[in-house]
Amino acid sequence: MDPGRAGYEEVRRKLRERGYLEGRIETFVLKDLLGPGSYVRHLVRTGLKAALLGAPLLGAVLAAAAVAANRPLLGAAD
Repeated sequence: MDPGRAGYEEVRRKLRERGYLEGRIETFVLKDLLGPGSYVRHLVRTGLKAALLGAPLLGAVLAAAAVAANRPLLGAAD
């Protein structure tokens, strides 16, 4: 086992002890990291899954912020 993988396993063990990594979302995002294949491929797939989940949430927050910032303009009459 390479040193990077051993460090990952240690962090994963500590997070599990604290009650993290037990939910369905964490399982969905992180399950491919331990499978066979290259390390870079695992990182790319994990990043894409995180983006798939995070992009709509971030988009909703940014859209709400834009509406809130422009709220005075919504009621203005020309």
